[in-house]
Amino acid sequence: MPGPRRFPLPLIAAFFALYVIWGSTYLVIRIGVEYWPPLLLAGIRFCTAGVLMYGFLRWRGVPAPTWPQWKAAGMIGILLLTVGNGGVSVAEHMGVSSGVAALAVATVPLFTLLCGFFWGARNTRLEWAGVLLGIIGIAMLNMGSTLQSSPLGAVLLLMAAASWAFGSVWSRHLPLPQGAMASAAEMLVAGVALLIVSALSGEHLKAMPPLEGWLALAYLTVFGSIIAFNAYMYLLKHVRPAAATSYAYVNPAVAVLLGIVFVGESIGLEEALAMLVIISAVLLMLLGIIGIAMLNMGSTLQSSPLGAVLLLMAAASWAFGSVWSRHLPLPQGAMASAAEMLVAGVALLIVSALSGEHLKAMPPLEGWLALAYLTVFGSIIAFNAYMYLLKHVRPAAATSYAYVNPAVAVLLGIVFVGESIGLEEALAMLVIISAVLLISLPQWRKPKPEIR
Repeated sequence: MPGPRRFPLPLIAAFFALYVIWGSTYLVIRIGVEYWPPLLLAGIRFCTAGVLMYGFLRWRGVPAPTWPQWKAAGMIGILLLTVGNGGVSVAEHMGVSSGVAALAVATVPLFTLLCGFFWGARNTRLEWAGVLLGIIGIAMLNMGSTLQSSPLGAVLLLMAAASWAFGSVWSRHLPLPQGAMASAAEMLVAGVALLIVSALSGEHLKAMPPLEGWLALAYLTVFGSIIAFNAYMYLLKHVRPAAATSYAYVNPAVAVLLGIVFVGESIGLEEALAMLVIISAVLLMLLGIIGIAMLNMGSTLQSSPLGAVLLLMAAASWAFGSVWSRHLPLPQGAMASAAEMLVAGVALLIVSALSGEHLKAMPPLEGWLALAYLTVFGSIIAFNAYMYLLKHVRPAAATSYAYVNPAVAVLLGIVFVGESIGLEEALAMLVIISAVLLISLPQWRKPKPEIR
């Protein structure tokens, strides 16, 4: 008798709905709010989906929710749909691009982890490191031109993500109706709440929407609400919340790609770097929760989880500093590098002393040669070259070394010190380099004119 399948078909279908269908809804919302007021669009969407589902389920003989179940479903519906989805709709109506909106909502797993902590969930060091990395990513995202031009949009998106995360965790502790009736009740309550807020805020249709507006509403109702939202509630019941919210690091890529292809959207370097940092943070948390991350499948980082954390934090810190440096009054020319290295060197010596580091013996000639090479070539020459490029070319070009360095480092390590990498690390290198190329390519193809 064959054993049970590891990945049942319903789970695969549910994850597909979350990853692909929900990723596409950010673009469709962006199109829909061009013809509909944002709260009215969301209210009609959820009321229609809720009525259709509730009527179908009652016709199939599913019992109506009890009063306690209606209250529980109403609270979750308001948190997830009224505040969560409504906030996204309003933010996109205010001009936030669909890709950046999806990226902001990618912080949901970070908020989910924090909310779970208040219900007694014990978080690992890797998970807390992911939260810290995610906070850095949020700060970088808000440095981008898209959210800087719409600070209220940034606040709405983060509130929407936090509300969605809180509702997702809380839903596991409330007496919700069974099966799809929970989604139907949540959408009915949330839809009515959205319509009330829409009316109180003075929203109204200026003209009858064209065909595109009705198609956007139909897509959001059928695919975004009835199919994808039910898939999400199904996953919340059958997998850990962190796995159910893992769609958050796939949706931005889907949303950005669709936005570029269909409506000509673009994201700046700051948003691209923020995407890399936030997705790294979510992957780091999932590593602690389900133990799956390509790079950490390799024996090298599996034997040193703290090393994996330090490497990701180092990359995030370098990226943040590189972008921020363009907005600060640094000294001119090479004096900037000199001042930065002096301060950083003193800070490192202080940390070294406080951590108890000390020389066990006088280094041999190779040690002194390594120090001299790093000082002259790695610091004086290469670091100054990097700072020069940050001033004279686009950041995407200045940081393009990131997909050349790994090949050079691996080759030299193999030739001179007999290092080796496993299949997992080789595959991870290919994926990481591909990601850097995908992020950098639009920046190379669309140079901005210099302002003189």
